[in-house]
Amino acid sequence: MLILLVSACGSSSSDQDTGSAKLNTFDGTVVDGYVARAQVFFDLDGNYMTSNMTMQLANVNGNFTELPINDRELNTPGAALRAFGGYDRITGEAFSGVLSRSPGSLQTGSENAITPLTTFLHYLGADKEADFSNSLSDSDSLSDISNNDLYEDYFDNSMDKDKRLALIEQAYQLHKSADVIAAALKGAYKDVDFDDNKHPKNLHGYVYQAMADKWSKDSGFDSGDYWENVMSEASDSIATVTDSTKATINDLGAEQVEKLWNFVTEALEGVDATEVEISKRLRAVEIVTWALRDNPDVSMDDLTSVFVTENGNNTDPYILYSELEASADIGGLGGYFASTASSNWSRDGIGDYLDRTKISDEGFTLMDGESKLTFDHETGNITFKHEDIDLEIEGEYINDYTLLVNVEVGGVVEPVTVKSTGDGYSFEYDGKTFTQSDD
Repeated sequence: MLILLVSACGSSSSDQDTGSAKLNTFDGTVVDGYVARAQVFFDLDGNYMTSNMTMQLANVNGNFTELPINDRELNTPGAALRAFGGYDRITGEAFSGVLSRSPGSLQTGSENAITPLTTFLHYLGADKEADFSNSLSDSDSLSDISNNDLYEDYFDNSMDKDKRLALIEQAYQLHKSADVIAAALKGAYKDVDFDDNKHPKNLHGYVYQAMADKWSKDSGFDSGDYWENVMSEASDSIATVTDSTKATINDLGAEQVEKLWNFVTEALEGVDATEVEISKRLRAVEIVTWALRDNPDVSMDDLTSVFVTENGNNTDPYILYSELEASADIGGLGGYFASTASSNWSRDGIGDYLDRTKISDEGFTLMDGESKLTFDHETGNITFKHEDIDLEIEGEYINDYTLLVNVEVGGVVEPVTVKSTGDGYSFEYDGKTFTQSDD
């Protein structure tokens, strides 16, 4: 297990003189699905920026250990434990967004999950936690959900299955809605360079804040203008932080977000509460999210009707939930639905994305010009040559179809993936796309 502490852009506040402040260390897990190699840091300023913060890369299972935070930092108003980047182990795709957890909820000697639920609670505030947990409890079919349950790893099999499903449903509704709105906001603020190290790269926090504010005001997510208000408030916040004129989101309608929210419920309805079966349904949710994020005009009615438990009506196209094994190319499917008019969707067009080759089953060479990555499936060895880089490196399996490669240059580790696709393998590094070679 490789755990790295990386100091980003300067010294960490934990490296500075802490005086009499007690130093604490925290363990935890980053969970949407489990997020391999997420970057975890304590955001002392509450500005979503990593400058001057000690950062830790979670391991391939999403776990981080002994993250140092002193008492003074824990008591700083507005501070938060954050996680971003990495790869979702359920889908094998890059994780989109930033997750948070309030310092006051952290416990030494325990696993501290960072999830969409802890993120929402961070913005909602401790005084509203009980109201939120009560809103998730249904006395007719579900054991009461406690405040503590909201901070747990909702994939933990020891939890009551109905409770787990309720928490997973709410977590995915929150984060996938925030994800598509954040993408639309980036598109609306076209003149802002969100990669200039002066602005946060992820806008999800501003969306979560608006979601929490409006939930608190309306006592729920069901008011007719909820999503319009969320998008408007989030845009207000981004205009302020970027010193811009407020932009209006024109390419994503509130109705689209609401349909995504409802699809999460539909996808999980009646599912056998095992990790394998839940994961299949969540892959469907991710495909729909991906398509809507890339193309806000996608027909959500047509898209959500593609996913069925059985194809009794002989519809085309269709995807059975049972087909969404780890072998399904989630990014490929999401891209297909986003880029292809719904009138042209077909089972034939979908088919190549449903059954990929396991990376461990064969060797391959990927090239871009003189740059080359070679994988020897018998030994598991990877060689990588690119400009001044000449490495023999180890890979870590996110799943059988996605291999995480940690490229270390100048002491800095950059995790990138080699991914099995319907017609080969893909790898992108340094702005280059490596394609399969017969050499």
